[in-house]
Amino acid sequence: MTGVDGSGLRQVTNGESGKAGDWDPSWSPDRESLAFGTLGFGASWDNSPSQAFIRVLDLKTNRVSILPGSEGMWSPHWSPDGSVIAGLSAGLARLMLYDLRTRKQTSLSINTADPRTGAGTANF
Repeated sequence: MTGVDGSGLRQVTNGESGKAGDWDPSWSPDRESLAFGTLGFGASWDNSPSQAFIRVLDLKTNRVSILPGSEGMWSPHWSPDGSVIAGLSAGLARLMLYDLRTRKQTSLSINTADPRTGAGTANF
């Protein structure tokens, strides 16, 4: 992460996913947190995509935590009011909403498309 002018470069995650990496960061609307997708340590997309989950970095404390109930989700994107995070399920099969208050996931769609070719449909 850097300042607007490119100064003050600092690493904000500690490689929580190991070799799989931490990816797809999304700023909270208040700019105080950063959500990102991870896999469980030592997991990979090839052998354990269901171990994906969302972590949130509190930029004031530099504390990284797993969102309870976000198992199987990645690619987080905050709602404008900060109450919900949209994400994809492991395997790209579903568009999910994660409610930060209730800590529960809701499926918005089922994707029957082949993620490699895009052939298929999405049902909402």
